[in-house]
Amino acid sequence: MIGPAQRIGIFARSFFVQAAWNAERMQNVGFLFALRPALKRIWEGDQTGFEESCARAYAFVNTHPYFAPAVMGVALHIEDKIATGLALPERVDEAKTRITGPLNALGSLWFWDHLRLLSFLAALPIILFSSPAAVAAGGCLFFLIFNFFHLRTRWVGLTLGLRHGEDMLPDLLSLFPPRLLQSFRRASAFLIGLLTPVLLVIVSERLPPPAPGPFSALVSGLVMAVTAMLVIHRRWLSVYQLLTLALALAVGVARWAL
Repeated sequence: MIGPAQRIGIFARSFFVQAAWNAERMQNVGFLFALRPALKRIWEGDQTGFEESCARAYAFVNTHPYFAPAVMGVALHIEDKIATGLALPERVDEAKTRITGPLNALGSLWFWDHLRLLSFLAALPIILFSSPAAVAAGGCLFFLIFNFFHLRTRWVGLTLGLRHGEDMLPDLLSLFPPRLLQSFRRASAFLIGLLTPVLLVIVSERLPPPAPGPFSALVSGLVMAVTAMLVIHRRWLSVYQLLTLALALAVGVARWAL
């Protein structure tokens, strides 16, 4: 069995899952690096079994890095059963194939598309004070908000994987209810709407306007045309990426048109 000390070791090593990323087997080197001490404990006294388990861990694996500890926990849960004759070796690859895809999609949706944007928008009002202390405080707030969910996902995923194996998915998914995702979306939209006029005022006050002429009118027209095109077609960007782009373009309009 994997004790608390080994669990902490796996958790710490899981941060290096992409340190040796490669095009052939993706995250396999980091995956083996994280699991090797635990595999050695599971197969203690059986060198052949240990080497075979390392080969299984070294096989292809690719998932969202924040959910990698959950996949590691599942793999170790199955390895423990293999060592006691309760499971076949093929189950490790089958389990990884079954869960890595959904976890990869879930991680991209939650962390890249929503939580990263919301954390930035929550920290931005503090950063706008422009003092070194405000910039540091805003950076710390971004770090705390984002990593509260990030580190919780890593630790809980590892714990559930070790405890329940492949059956951990319902419990892990319960950490990400759709209602919370809707709250993230509403909060992000609210903050973008709140911050856009604030940034317009700040830019108009702090930056000298350019000399009037056709160039500034051309820049303003191009900015608004690109924004309109993206909003109308919305083919390559998500709604929240468009909102972020609109925020940046609003600053550009203020710089050249106010």
